Amino acid sequence: MPKASSESAGNGGNSGNSNKPVHEIRHRNIRATIWRNTTGEGRPMYNVTVSRSYRDDKGEWHDSTSFGFGELMNLAKALYDAHSFIAALIAKERGEGNDNGGASNRTPAASRPAAPQRSAR
Repeated sequence: MPKASSESAGNGGNSGNSNKPVHEIRHRNIRATIWRNTTGEGRPMYNVTVSRSYRDDKGEWHDSTSFGFGELMNLAKALYDAHSFIAALIAKERGEGNDNGGASNRTPAASRPAAPQRSAR
């Protein structure tokens, strides 16, 4: 079962100066850590770092940024989950900033004209 933990800095994780991750996703020995930074324009920017934990011959734990063939699917899943988490954060931030209460500006499907029907031959 994958493990995910969420950590927020004392300021809610909203400062570009924070050194704590916004979220951490783990799949077996693979970890994807999501970091929030702020651009010069004040907009949030998210970055992801990935690592693999392993034990050496002495039993001491280390991290590496190199991945073997057998770890690639766990790496892909961790990155997929990181992408989904960041997409949800961005959608939430955009939704809170709308003047229309988070409602979409797109025309609802029910009020759009129907697509023309093709005749069967």
